[in-house]
Parts: sequence; structure tokens; C-alpha cells
Amino acid sequence: MIRRAEAGDHGAVQAFLAQHRASSMFLLSNLAAHGIAGSDHPYATEFYLEPGQGPLRAVFGRTRSGMLLCQVPGQAPLPDVPFAAFAEALRGSTVIGASGEAEQIDRLLAALTAVGTLTCRINHLEPLFSLVLADLPALSLDGLALRAPLPADAALLTMWFERHLRETGFATSQQSARSEASARTAAAVEGGPVRLLCDGQTPVAMAALNARTDDAVQVGGVFVPPDRRNRGLGRRVVAALLRQAARQDGATQAFLFSNNDAASAAYRSIGFQRVGMYRIALFEPFVVAAGGTPR
Repeated sequence: MIRRAEAGDHGAVQAFLAQHRASSMFLLSNLAAHGIAGSDHPYATEFYLEPGQGPLRAVFGRTRSGMLLCQVPGQAPLPDVPFAAFAEALRGSTVIGASGEAEQIDRLLAALTAVGTLTCRINHLEPLFSLVLADLPALSLDGLALRAPLPADAALLTMWFERHLRETGFATSQQSARSEASARTAAAVEGGPVRLLCDGQTPVAMAALNARTDDAVQVGGVFVPPDRRNRGLGRRVVAALLRQAARQDGATQAFLFSNNDAASAAYRSIGFQRVGMYRIALFEPFVVAAGGTPR
């Protein structure tokens, strides 16, 4: 039995997810920012709970943009019933992707496939890392400094975002990469979470906090331009960003997932330890129709 969460469920959902926050940061961050009722923001989330009554065993979410999220802890192998129930609850909804703990997302993809033809254009399995910020080593920035983006950075940022989208495979075409890069640049310049590591006023790397809740943050969007790679800038921008989060926001723990071995080595060098595996899947968008087939 699964049901849509209501406003009165906020505390129980938050407490449940907080027990598993390494792989629940998007759910927790969306809950903190937009609540159970949600808003018109793309990250506002519809929450679904299992069971319908009693202590929670599973929390699922669908963002306003169509991303699916879940937290279904338990002994392996995970039961398929809650995933099938969530897929059933999605009838009539547009879905564009899913992310979360790897085995859970595997179960969710199988449940979605059972109700129609699911086409993944991206299906990344990535190591999930955690760091207690008290253990973050002192790392010299060699005269570099962290700052927020300025309007004058817009052209460079757009180029960096476009390159990052292509390298990670998240762009479906050159046109979509440019469009998404422009949108991300506008958000960054208007006060978004992106921060630039700079040599003087010249940006040399970027990173962002893509989720936050209570005293935990999640790092994403780490990028170093090709001509500046292999100089330790990736680990420096992450370390500087986390120091800032600890100092200004009271963050005590950080999480991230890595899409390549070089990045993983950089994160390990500043104290991150692997705590699991994370899967990110993006679909060809479809609507789960009333008959259980996409249209």
C-alpha cells in the first residue's frame, strides 16, 4: 500500500530520510526547500510513502520536472513490491529520469519497464563518497580564491557548462547543451550555488552545492577546463567550497558522487571515503498512461 504524502507527514519523512542521508540528499534538500506541498519550482517534489499507515519503510519522490527519487533501505535483495506500487502511482505523470542508491534505482527501472517501454539515454553507475568536514585536510590554495560568479563571467561560464554537459553525457545535442548551459549561467550569475576558484579575477575551476539539509551538503558540477587539468585544481575548488560551507553555514558532513577515476582520486586525496554506489539514469521522456503503457 502506497499513498501520497500530506503536510502532516513532513516530520516523519524528514526523520526517515535523515537516517539514510548519504543517498537521500536530493530528497532531503527538496523537502527542506519546498516542503511536502511543493511549489512550481522544478525541484519541488511529490512524496509517496509506503506503507500507507504505520512506520515508514520507503519514501519515493517525483520532482515537478519529472525526476524520480527513492529511499527504500533494507536487506538485499530489496523487495520489488514498493517499487511496483510507485510505478503504478505514477500513471499519468511525465518521467524524465531517476537517481539514487544504485540497487534501489535498478529495482525502480525494472518496475517502470514492467509498465511500458523505458528508453535510457544515460545510465551512470558512480561511486558515492562521504567526508566528515572536521577531517578535511588543510590544503593550500596557492594564492587562489573562491568567489561567486559575476555578470562578466557569463560567456566563460556558458562555455564551461556546455563542455561539462557534453563530457558527462547529459546533453542530448549541441543545441540542447547550449540552451542548458545558458540557463545554468543565468542561474549562477543571479545568485545560484556555483562558486568559482580564481587566480586573481580569472576563473580556473568551478563547483557547486547541489543539495543541502541541516548540517550536510552535497557537491556537484565540479569542472576544470582542459588546459588547466592535472594541476590539483579540482580538489582545491572542492576543498575551498566545503571550508566555506562549514564556516558560513555550519556544515559538518559532505557527500558527492564521481563519474570518472581521476575525479575519484582527487576526492580521496582530500579525505572522501566511498560509502556506496549511486545511479543516475535519464530517459527519453514519457507519460505513464492509465493503461500502464507509455504514450
